[in-house]
Formats: sequence, C-alpha cells, structure tokens
Amino acid sequence: MSAAKRRKHKAIVKKNGKKILLISLGILIVLTATIGIVFYYKPFKTLLPLGKKSVSQTTRPLTGKTEKEIIVFFSDYTRDKLSPERIEINPSNDLIGLSKQVINELIKGPKSNLGPTIPRGTEMRDLHIDQTGTVYVDFTRELAANHPGGSSAELHTIYSIVNSLLMNFPEIKRVQILIEGEKIKQTLAGHIDARRPFNVNREIIGNLNLPRK
Repeated sequence: MSAAKRRKHKAIVKKNGKKILLISLGILIVLTATIGIVFYYKPFKTLLPLGKKSVSQTTRPLTGKTEKEIIVFFSDYTRDKLSPERIEINPSNDLIGLSKQVINELIKGPKSNLGPTIPRGTEMRDLHIDQTGTVYVDFTRELAANHPGGSSAELHTIYSIVNSLLMNFPEIKRVQILIEGEKIKQTLAGHIDARRPFNVNREIIGNLNLPRK
C-alpha cells in the first residue's frame, strides 16, 4: 500500500472513530436523562419509606380497634358549653365510614335534653381525609343559610363537628369545613374565621364524665 493510500485509510478510520464516539456519547446522555426523568416523576406512593402507604380518599383504616360507641357534642344552653352524648354506631375499621356516621348523628340532633348544633335542612355532601390527617367535611348551603347566628351558636356548630371527630379518632388531626364543595370564604355566621382547618377545642366542653350505658 502506497503512502498516500495509508494516509487516506488512517483519515477514514479516525473519522469513523469520532462518529462512533459521538454516537456513544449521545446514547449515554439520552439514557441518563431518561433515568433522571423516570426517577423524578416516580409516583409519590412509591417514594414513601418502606412500610408506608399512601392513603386513599375513599377508605382509611383505623390503627386501633373498631369502634362501637362514640361521643358526639351538642349544645348545653344552661352553661353555654358543649356537652357529650354517648351513642352506638355500626362497628367498622374504615375511618371515613365512621366519620360519616358521626356527622350524620350530629345532623340528626341530640336524643337527650341537649340542643342541636347543625341548622335544620343541612345535609352532608361528602367527607374525605387527606395524607396529613385533615378531614374535609362538605355540607349543603343550609349550614350557613339556616344558621341562627350569634357567636356562641356559631362556636357550638363548628366545634361540635370538630370535637366530635377529633376526640373520637386520633388518626384525624384537624377539620376543614366546606359548603357546597368550597372553603368558607370568611365566617360561617359572621364571627369565627372558618377559612382554615380547626383543631380540637377542649375549653368549650362543659362535661366529659358520661356514665356508660
């Protein structure tokens, strides 16, 4: 092979080598980017620590025993406080189902001489619990439209809902009240800021020493 041909052959080999190197680098970059994207957009539940699971909005199991008896809070007009009433419910380990039973009992009203806290005509539209333990209770518009007003009555309505849920179920951490699927814009009846979730209020409770049936 002549010197000219050898030089030409080396040039071709060198050129082809560069092409192969560039192609290899391109493939490596694409693979790296693909792996990064897959990891970044990996579903939340698969990124939870081992042993943890994301919580569905349709069911959330209790960590303890199933409930058969709970307390719900109604107005005690004589002391301007909330007082508990003990009731039996359908046993279940579904926290959402139990929470709905609690709200429905509040809507029905007390069986004793205590006063109701939920305005007439009010119905529960929906209830769900998010990953943080916040329960969202959605009522029909009657909760506000039929409310009698007054700061005490407003407090009793709010905290009968909040305390009845939080004091029965430790898995629930706070309560957000909704009306027709929306957060309350300011107050329920003119006095209490209801735009954010509520925590338990023990100071409004007049008596917790209930005799068991």
